Amino acid sequence: MPEAAALPAWDLSDLYPAPDSPELEADFKRAEAASVAFAAAYRGKLATADLPAAIAEYERIHEILGRVGSYSGLLFAGDSTDAVRGKFYQTVSERITAITTSLPYFTLERNRTPHTPAGGRYASWWGGLRVGRTPPRSVGVGTV
Repeated sequence: MPEAAALPAWDLSDLYPAPDSPELEADFKRAEAASVAFAAAYRGKLATADLPAAIAEYERIHEILGRVGSYSGLLFAGDSTDAVRGKFYQTVSERITAITTSLPYFTLERNRTPHTPAGGRYASWWGGLRVGRTPPRSVGVGTV
């Protein structure tokens, strides 16, 4: 049986140089510190918060974690039979979960917040998230 041709490999160095790189660890630490600070700044205070600032920080946290998660997922997808990559992927997933456990309140409070960001880049996003809420019923709404 002929030997299988070597498959192409992704160059993931634009994300991180290696799974054990200081840059990746620094991003984890930045995301963790930002998540803790975000919870301290906004938990229970979202209704009176500067929403564009809160959303921008929430977005920044998720951008960092998205980069880390994409890197680990692509590395693992490149060779899912490699136990070292599998362990790295699992560890990254667990760390992302641990970091984001302080953030679920944001969604819950957002759904109870009556106001929306005043225009700007987040107004559409915020409104789209709230679409799933059941609007208050008024006379004639939803009747046949």
